[in-house]
Amino acid sequence: MKKRVAILVLAIVLSVLVFPGCFTIGRDINKYYGPHADLNTVVMNSVLGATVETGEIIVLDEDSFGRRLFAYGGESKIWIGSDPFQWELIRGIFISQKTDKKEGYVYYYPDYNYLVYAGLPWPHGDMLEGWARSPELADDIEWLKEKNDWEMPFDESKCVRAEISERDIAVDAMLEGTLLVPVESRGAARTNINWLIGSEYSEGGLSHFTSDEYGRYIYYSTIRNATSSEESTSRPLKFYIVMFGPDGSFDPETGIIEVEDIWDCQDELKAFKERNGWNTPP
Repeated sequence: MKKRVAILVLAIVLSVLVFPGCFTIGRDINKYYGPHADLNTVVMNSVLGATVETGEIIVLDEDSFGRRLFAYGGESKIWIGSDPFQWELIRGIFISQKTDKKEGYVYYYPDYNYLVYAGLPWPHGDMLEGWARSPELADDIEWLKEKNDWEMPFDESKCVRAEISERDIAVDAMLEGTLLVPVESRGAARTNINWLIGSEYSEGGLSHFTSDEYGRYIYYSTIRNATSSEESTSRPLKFYIVMFGPDGSFDPETGIIEVEDIWDCQDELKAFKERNGWNTPP
């Protein structure tokens, strides 16, 4: 009897190790389960299309003032190819400025606190750390450190902050049947996107990205312009960034831009924010 129980237990353990995806019942796919919720918050508010649950984070270095250099790897929310469930895999190098656990916020420099690399194999564990520490990334990391004042005294005036969260508020809003901005505002933005791409049909939607201290929201949209859903899978993907005001208002003149490369659009995103008064009193 004891031998049978031992064999059964061994079989269960081996099954979990070999087929971990089959034993995630009850796992919240909208929650970050790792030890670095603050750094994950930086990723989610820095990179368009990053996801909470699949991301892995490895701290690579820390300076004398508490800044941390870290690597991130995981799936994105950006689908590629003709399969709507084929997500782009991404890796990135990031720098955070400070974490205030008592206050519940993480601080980082806007726009140039990261570098993202897409189209690489699934990154995890030793593979992610080995890639991040490879000689090929040395110049990129030095550039990133210089941009983020590595080993310089902390300067809060150059930072933005985000409330530390283990969850993706955009997905939470969907699950709760609510929206972060009014339906009519989102509808106006979608109409404007269709007008920009010259079609009444587009395959895609608006996804929440980040918000500022005064209640403005930035959304992004990935769209395949087509005349039908059947045709959309063969069309190139287009990326749009949309901003809403604290009252849900949307300015069709300045509140939307198209970006060519969603993984390398820091300059465009920075100019877009400045043009729309990002992080300034309304």
